[in-house]
Amino acid sequence: MLLVWIGELMKLQKIRRLNKMKILIIFLMFFVIGALFIISNNSLAMYKKENSEKFSELYIQWIDQIYINSQKLTGEAIKLDWLPK
Repeated sequence: MLLVWIGELMKLQKIRRLNKMKILIIFLMFFVIGALFIISNNSLAMYKKENSEKFSELYIQWIDQIYINSQKLTGEAIKLDWLPK
């Protein structure tokens, strides 16, 4: 009985680890695709130094805007009345 319980616990830990990896991959894909959109929308040739500096500036601005938007979204979600009357 104890061995079955330990086996189930190990399966659960493996599933949690896989879920964390999936979430990490999704975030990584989001930021890489965002970087590719920035490069393509601004026609940046990354082998030029001035373009790589421009990319760095635009990428940091994009990440900053994501942070600001998530703050606004969280603030608005907190203001909502979530409990039934």
